[in-house]
Amino acid sequence: MNLTVTEIKAFVPAKDFDLSLRFYQDLGFTLASSGGGVAYFHHGKAAFLLQDFYHPDLAERLMMHLLVEDLDAWWQQIETVNPAEKYGVRVEPPALQPWGMRDFILTAPCGVLWRIEQNLYEIPGESLFLPKDFFGHPAGKNRQKLRDRLCLRRPDSSASPRSDPARGRNVGSRMT
Repeated sequence: MNLTVTEIKAFVPAKDFDLSLRFYQDLGFTLASSGGGVAYFHHGKAAFLLQDFYHPDLAERLMMHLLVEDLDAWWQQIETVNPAEKYGVRVEPPALQPWGMRDFILTAPCGVLWRIEQNLYEIPGESLFLPKDFFGHPAGKNRQKLRDRLCLRRPDSSASPRSDPARGRNVGSRMT
């Protein structure tokens, strides 16, 4: 029995199919095929099917997650396209998330929420997550230089942080 999976794709709704086709192409997705009210988009290994179907409950509750290697490059593309002005969609700038990722939020013209995210890693002993290639060196090296460049401060020893053994760091320390 062969249970090998070759691909999984979500069907993403479109309130205005032609507008959505332009929107996703502007973001950098390749339109591989289109017909019968369904368009196949991909970017590298990521793919989805845009469908000429809209129901507000579906569109406004659907969230897509796109994991990328370089969030700043994607953000630069978004700034160049300026979808907030061009398509009237919501765009929120990149931010560090408590779940160990950095992301930005973008809504499609029909209301689908896209989280474009980059994996980060934690610097042991620090309450900080950084991209794996941050400053072109591993986090274990040049820690003080990194702190200085980011204007980081050491935890205040008079604070009583809670230990978080699952994450291997202290939580709730005051910074000096």
